[in-house]
Amino acid sequence: NAQLCARLQDGSVQVGEETIDARHAGDIPINEVFLDRDVSANPVAVRAIHSAELIVLGPGDLYTSVLPSLLVPGIPEAIRSSSARKVYVCNLVNKPGQLGGANASLLIKEVLYYMGAAAKLDMVVVNSGNLSNIAGAPPIQFDSEVCADLVGKVVRAPVAGAVGALHHPGRLARAVLGWGY
Repeated sequence: NAQLCARLQDGSVQVGEETIDARHAGDIPINEVFLDRDVSANPVAVRAIHSAELIVLGPGDLYTSVLPSLLVPGIPEAIRSSSARKVYVCNLVNKPGQLGGANASLLIKEVLYYMGAAAKLDMVVVNSGNLSNIAGAPPIQFDSEVCADLVGKVVRAPVAGAVGALHHPGRLARAVLGWGY
């Protein structure tokens, strides 16, 4: 039982997923996330990671959904040592107060950083569809050359859902599994 914490660029700390998630545009940017106490990985989870054929990180808010799992000692190590293909599903939009004007490569770099030294991703999924239905949150920009240098394969596909900043489950599954898995 641990609380997610975010250290902001001014050195202040916000505690709790809800507090971090409720940030607004113009807030001081997040510098890092961490847990407020020592925890250990569930051995069942570590075994499942080791026996997986495919590991998908995301979709979800980078700082409050994707990265928290990588803060648990034993989980990033299990992912790195797993022979499974590793996929990161990039956010659709720049969540106000969390990502600022981030592009896809910044998100990929954050995931790789929290995965630890020598981490690699086999693929990243980036939305190529229209996001005009999402008010107040600009889409994540795709910087193709930088992304190509960071990840084995970049798949651009229309994975956004019809409403809100959510991925469409069927489109996302086709993008991941259509990769030749």
